[in-house]
Amino acid sequence: MKIVHVFHHYYPVIGGLERVVQRIAEEQAKLGHEVHVITSRYGALHRPKEEIINEVHVHRVNAWRLHFPDLTIPREIPYKIIKRADIAHGYSQNSLFTYIICKKAKELGIPIVVYFIGVDYLRYHYNPLIRIFGYPYQKIITKRVVKITDLALTTNKYEKELLRRIYGMNSIILPHGVDDIYLKAPNMAHYFRQKYNVQGRIISYIGRLHPTKGVDLLIKAFKRVVQQYPDVILVIAGKGETRYEYKLRKIVRKFKLEKNIRFLGYISEMDKMALIDASEAIILPTK
Repeated sequence: MKIVHVFHHYYPVIGGLERVVQRIAEEQAKLGHEVHVITSRYGALHRPKEEIINEVHVHRVNAWRLHFPDLTIPREIPYKIIKRADIAHGYSQNSLFTYIICKKAKELGIPIVVYFIGVDYLRYHYNPLIRIFGYPYQKIITKRVVKITDLALTTNKYEKELLRRIYGMNSIILPHGVDDIYLKAPNMAHYFRQKYNVQGRIISYIGRLHPTKGVDLLIKAFKRVVQQYPDVILVIAGKGETRYEYKLRKIVRKFKLEKNIRFLGYISEMDKMALIDASEAIILPTK
């Protein structure tokens, strides 16, 4: 089967959805399918426009970007790849890149699968400007994506109901998978403590450092935890906006939490697993 995945980012760009696309594509290739990914060149200008990574054919097209990743517009359409596809799988109804490429595939008679992620979430965004201007865009683009979708996927019941109630689109709930290694690997808590020299009880945050993630709220709340449990360590693993990280470190200094909070930056998948093993709790705040 010839499968084409579509999203505005792909490896070496690091991110949650980027990881999902990569792992699904690579596992399908292992099963013997001919797998292609159409993506933009953003974050990968040093890589070839065409390359094969772990048996996946990656096609990077030139594109414009209107500040936000979701507002990425392809400047070229790889019709040769699309025409040969048995199916096109787009990720995120919010991505203009995904919509444009999948619409072209639909016009060529290719069945379209779309992962709907974060349905109408901009309605509650912490930034009032994004709520005012981003939410109407999201409504418009979602309606257009619904029209070209043959099979809709959602990751949870809440978004399935939103998509059905607001846009009249039925979907299948299909949570993102978990690699076998996460289930089969031995406990690596000791490895993590030794490598990073972290003692005491660990609470951790693993993810991108961005204002929407609410890590600043986590640090402020953690101050109260330390008052009752002085031996607890908050480990923050991930990187992101430099300005936001500077703000976080400033909050840490303000509350005199330098001894209780560790910033690790980007860490490998193995070290993430080890950190999870060593943690008493994983905290995922959000704004």
